[in-house]
Amino acid sequence: MSHIMNRLTRQHMAASRRRTLVTILGVIVSVAMIAAVSIGAASFKNMFQQMAMQDSGYWHAMLSDITAEQAARLEKDDNVENLFLSRELMYGRLADGMIQNEEKPYLYVMEYDKKAFEGMSLKLVEGRFAENAQELVIPRHLLTNGKAELAVGDTLTVTLGRRYVEYAGAEREYLGQRDAYLGGTETDESGEEAPAEQFEEAETRTYTIVGIVERPGNSQEGYYAPGYSAYTFLDSDALSPEETVNARLFLHKVNTKLYDQVKELAADAGVPTEGLSYNDDVLMYYGVSGYRDFVWTIRAMELILIAIIMVGSVSLIYNSFAISITERSKQFGMLSSVGATRKQKRNAVLYEGGVIGGIAVPLGLLFGCLGMAVTFRIVRSLLSSANGAEVPLRICVSLPTLLVATGFSVLTIFLSAYLPARRASRISAMEAIRQTQDIRLTRKAVRTPRIVRWLFGLPGEIALKNLKRNRKRYRAMVFSLLVSLVLFTTVGSYVYYVTNMYMMSADGSLPAISVYFDTQTDDPELFSQLCAVNGIRQGGAYDLCTMSLEISSAVAKPLLTEEAVEMRCRQFRRWGWEEERIREYRKKMESGNTGLDTGVSIELILMDDDAYAAYAEKVGAKEAPEGMFGGILVNWGRTNSAGALMEAPMLSVSAGETLRLAYVEREYEYDEKEGTERERIVLSQEIPVYLAAETKELPFGSTYFSVTGSVGLYLPKSQWKELGGQLPEALRDSVITNYYFSVEEDEDEAVEEEMETILTARNAGEYSLYNRIASARADRQMLLAISIFAYGFIALISLICVANLCNTISTSFALRRREFAMLKSIGMEPRVFRRMIRFESLLYGVKALLYGIPLSLLLTYGLYRTFTHGDIYTPFTLPWRIYGIGVAAVLLVVFIAMSYSSRKIKDESIVEGLKSEIE
Repeated sequence: MSHIMNRLTRQHMAASRRRTLVTILGVIVSVAMIAAVSIGAASFKNMFQQMAMQDSGYWHAMLSDITAEQAARLEKDDNVENLFLSRELMYGRLADGMIQNEEKPYLYVMEYDKKAFEGMSLKLVEGRFAENAQELVIPRHLLTNGKAELAVGDTLTVTLGRRYVEYAGAEREYLGQRDAYLGGTETDESGEEAPAEQFEEAETRTYTIVGIVERPGNSQEGYYAPGYSAYTFLDSDALSPEETVNARLFLHKVNTKLYDQVKELAADAGVPTEGLSYNDDVLMYYGVSGYRDFVWTIRAMELILIAIIMVGSVSLIYNSFAISITERSKQFGMLSSVGATRKQKRNAVLYEGGVIGGIAVPLGLLFGCLGMAVTFRIVRSLLSSANGAEVPLRICVSLPTLLVATGFSVLTIFLSAYLPARRASRISAMEAIRQTQDIRLTRKAVRTPRIVRWLFGLPGEIALKNLKRNRKRYRAMVFSLLVSLVLFTTVGSYVYYVTNMYMMSADGSLPAISVYFDTQTDDPELFSQLCAVNGIRQGGAYDLCTMSLEISSAVAKPLLTEEAVEMRCRQFRRWGWEEERIREYRKKMESGNTGLDTGVSIELILMDDDAYAAYAEKVGAKEAPEGMFGGILVNWGRTNSAGALMEAPMLSVSAGETLRLAYVEREYEYDEKEGTERERIVLSQEIPVYLAAETKELPFGSTYFSVTGSVGLYLPKSQWKELGGQLPEALRDSVITNYYFSVEEDEDEAVEEEMETILTARNAGEYSLYNRIASARADRQMLLAISIFAYGFIALISLICVANLCNTISTSFALRRREFAMLKSIGMEPRVFRRMIRFESLLYGVKALLYGIPLSLLLTYGLYRTFTHGDIYTPFTLPWRIYGIGVAAVLLVVFIAMSYSSRKIKDESIVEGLKSEIE
């Protein structure tokens, strides 16, 4: 009997070619999208893994201080794809005065074998890598930061040795790259000066410099490391079996069992695990290390997208099987009468699902892979330039990825077919022959309001009664439209808000190129050289005090404005403060007795005198009294308030007043009884500042704009120098220099390159050159790439929904042939018939919009709240264009589907229609 049932199923599928083909196409699109999501997630994870390896090296685990013989055993293990060797030689001292950075006075010489130079991601700037033990590769920041006058081809004599510190009554403590330079200025817990570090000389070597590399990543050389990384050659073939080295392993398979696997691998090779360490910066992107947020985020997004695809797909495939059951109900009844069991009838429907899946799943996987390959080819260059690294986005198709996609696809088909299969198994012979199982209605169930007939006439009333009579089919079509509308508007809103965030952050008034120094730099000649670069329109400079000042004393009136208090309370609420604590803060601020606890600090920005004078004239600043600091206060805050952009003055002050600021030091004591830390404020010094002007306007080049936690105070540099003796030393030493330039369009890359040349030639020290135009260009490219993925996704999921709709409507019309023939037989004119169909399609669209628009609005507002959770805010505005397109598309799709289906039956013979047995 099962063989007969399967044969009848195949015959029925062949007879219903159009419906079967639409179902197969829908499943192919569904499987292709599930495969695309799985492949995309795997590909993006791989890209981030490669980016992390560019910084920290192509390795997963390292075994330190093992013998060369043990390293050879490790390399033979089947799970070890690559192994390279290195050895920390020693610290190296150069001739006095050669390195001019007092906090970083050493070389840190390491030996790398041939594989290690490539495996540790060293980027050559000039020359080549070392090929013997007499050659040396130095880092570029030895020249720029250390101001060492060295070049490729120079001979360098290095005194090798070890750093150590010796405390009274204790043994020598040897120091490494993670220990900052101890020049004798540090203090211990008792407040006494700690001993300075010493250098234990071991030997002297002479090297020939053969190459210069970029500064290694922070994971290889921390910013506080006392030695510049330098590299010589380690001949692994010449090592004796007993010599010790460090071996870094790159494994074939990386999973959550990696830690145990590496320990077992080490045990098999006879290697102790005391020196075992892992490349956590890379492993986090595999989801192996303790920092799994990134991977879980990718997985969550992957599962959400797959769930959305499954919802749309189940709707399509379920409807197809439900229609198939309706068509075959009489057949199932006849089979029941000759002995077919419920299990056999259920399996017949599941067999149909298996046939469709057997055809669609392989094709879906194939098209999913091809689609992602084409998409990646389009967006690869965009993402490569946007992520700031030379890491292309490569498609990653693996057996686990395909198995995941296949598993979800099979689950989708099974869920879609199971309920109709259960329904088919319950059809009795008598019900099927009479065809009463689908028609169980009362007069009340199909009753329509009188206003419908009054407004739309008899065609409208008949259309509404038909929807009430076929509620399941009606709801399926409405659901398909709703899903399509919600997905389109939600993804469109996502792109809309990303664009808005970008437009807000890419302020055209900000400088195109900025140079940030780590210290205060007073070099007019360097600034003039940079301003003279071809393509520079305007340049400026300011110094920023990186240590904020606080408002020191209470005033008779509330210090913060009402708007500022509201801004701060909203910010605290986003931080998770309890309402009681927020009420206490509000009450304290409104009372005027604030002291230091305002939550608002002062940022000091020092301008050149000429620039300050022009700025002062522009904002109408007054002269400061002699002997006092006088500055221009940018007293303006910005935050999101009640769903709108809120901008208001922060401090209740005005020009001509004196604001008392405080340089504050804090100490923290641990209370063992309460188990908490207590803060003790030490008010070191109070600084009165005369407010020459209070404004909202920023000077040219300033990237600073007040946020709810701080306001900006602009001062002339000359005044800072004259009155500098009144300031604490820590405050004076916290000043750094920034240069800013506006650049002609499309000349930013040439300008940036020439600036780099000038800064390097003048040994300008540690600096960061920031090209805002390039950053904005990368943002636009990333936005375009996101848009391509987002709109491609919504287009495909909408295709599933549209296919579902067309399939349901066309089949519904085919099943209603007898109904339409009866209406024609009693005299319904073609014009009236068309009105009925149009009204019916309008009801589908309106019902979908009534449910879909509120749901999409809720999701859109949720996206808005997510995007405005940080420091950049935008008013809540609806993307009306997206909603307009979505509404129009829903109505158009329904109208086209209805028109197409009705056109196919309009010329059908009434007699042929009345002969139809299926209602």
